Amino acid sequence: MAGSTGGHTEAVWTHIERWVELVHYNERERNLPATAALAAGGPLGVANPQRALRVLRVLACDGDWGFLTPAAQSILTLLAAGRVTHVLDALLDWSEAKVTDESSSRP
Repeated sequence: MAGSTGGHTEAVWTHIERWVELVHYNERERNLPATAALAAGGPLGVANPQRALRVLRVLACDGDWGFLTPAAQSILTLLAAGRVTHVLDALLDWSEAKVTDESSSRP
């Protein structure tokens, strides 16, 4: 995979993080955020699961249901690679943030 060798890792992560941010300001662009999700579950994400899970959080919390499949595939890949603690901690964080957001918006 591009970025996993040759000192290009940071450049590839920069692209992945830019692509996922498209969910915030370009509803018509779906391919790049989905690609970012899948890349986050690849060798780069296995090597840096916290960074991968930050990418996936954007899709899970700020994107729509259309990004569920690529995000879930990447989460499964991270789990299969032994990043269980990272994934479970992230999922708990995401769900706690959602509960807090919902409870603070009630009258």
